[in-house]
Amino acid sequence: NAKLHLFGKCVESMRAQTMGFENIQWVIALHNSEEDYVAAVHELCDGFPNVEVFELYNESRTASSPRNACMEHVTGEYVFFLDADDFLFPYALEELLSKMVEHDADIGSFREESLVGSEGLQLVDNLRFKTLLDQTVPIHVLHRDSPEMAGWIDPRNGTVHKMYRVALLREHGITFEDDVTIGEDITFNLRCLRHADTVVVLPQLIGYGYVMNA
Repeated sequence: NAKLHLFGKCVESMRAQTMGFENIQWVIALHNSEEDYVAAVHELCDGFPNVEVFELYNESRTASSPRNACMEHVTGEYVFFLDADDFLFPYALEELLSKMVEHDADIGSFREESLVGSEGLQLVDNLRFKTLLDQTVPIHVLHRDSPEMAGWIDPRNGTVHKMYRVALLREHGITFEDDVTIGEDITFNLRCLRHADTVVVLPQLIGYGYVMNA
């Protein structure tokens, strides 16, 4: 039930991806959504053959359940999680994917820009990228034995600006924990880092627009 005008911006940002919208499998979970909202999302998305919209109703009130359900539908080699009230910059997926493929990476990440979407909220830091890595270079390639691997990024930044190799998640049974009410993406990231061999970090690339809502 994210605000429809924000989800509309999300749809526009996906259609504008430079890698070609038709080359993206987009799986959308309508999680415990109201009837009118479901109809509106179907109206926006049903005309695209590469978009799959499904409805999910359960007692869960976290983001874990819909993300796990979406993963059951994923057929590609890489996955990126996107919230309904956020958006991607046009080059985001193509540039991150190309670096992941080039370096055979299990996880890739870039910067995000935080924006205020509701009145009464105060933005503290509009470019969230808390890392111990050198931000004056365009890319870091970290391996399991790299001393920087443990401090490459603050896990509290979650999943919203990261891409994951699907095989990494499935081979190790990595899912989001539905009984974790806050910070489910932190435990997810820590489990991913436990098994990842290579991580690419693009500290200068702003790819994700994170909209803060009351």
